[in-house]
Amino acid sequence: MNLPHSLKPGLLAPLLAAFLLTACNQTSWPDHDSTIIDNVGADSVKAWPPGARFALPEDNVFAQVHGLHRVYECASLLELGWTTVDSPGATYLAPHARIELPSLPDCALSKGLDTVLETTAPIAGKRLYFRTPAGAVTDSVLSVAGTGVMEAFLHAPGDSLQAHNRFTFYDSTAGHPRRSLYTDSLETCEIVQGATWSRLHGGDTLSVRFRTILAAPLDTAVFPACAGLHSDTLDVVPDLYGYP
Repeated sequence: MNLPHSLKPGLLAPLLAAFLLTACNQTSWPDHDSTIIDNVGADSVKAWPPGARFALPEDNVFAQVHGLHRVYECASLLELGWTTVDSPGATYLAPHARIELPSLPDCALSKGLDTVLETTAPIAGKRLYFRTPAGAVTDSVLSVAGTGVMEAFLHAPGDSLQAHNRFTFYDSTAGHPRRSLYTDSLETCEIVQGATWSRLHGGDTLSVRFRTILAAPLDTAVFPACAGLHSDTLDVVPDLYGYP
């Protein structure tokens, strides 16, 4: 039996080679475009350092965004800023983020991204409310009139505690795995706004920094420190963002 001219043996080899070359140049996945997601969610927005519930007008205020929903570890954060709703007595702030999902993600699913945003404390008596993109209020900071004092000292390795003026610093140990600052002599209307530590030149010596605020007299329902002389203990946290 005679083969058609188009299928004669002399022509089969070039046709087969062309087919195999075309197949090898194709991927198993079709081309996809990356995806942009606008206003992604977040688990919470908290004032930083932890416990920083008060600020002086015009202070830089840090807010830590916890668990930003970026979906994949390799997603790109394109934009992060505030969505602001202002009123006479309060300002509501929510993070607004845009992310880009890769066309073919080759990384793990994300458990959420922790990052930080800054804002400026408003006039005295006005409160900042931090809320998630979904609208849930998760923290707040009240702006108060007063004065602030920044203090710092060095803590050498090997000592579990150290006195610094009115304050006692407790270093972390096996039985006390947190660093903390304690005082029993805060004045009426005085608070410790926050405290941080960092390693000096990358070594074992710690640089400890903290700030006190002495507020103008306020109602104790708003500012409990105005009830009289008092004590306080707060955690000293790693200085992630350059406090204050």
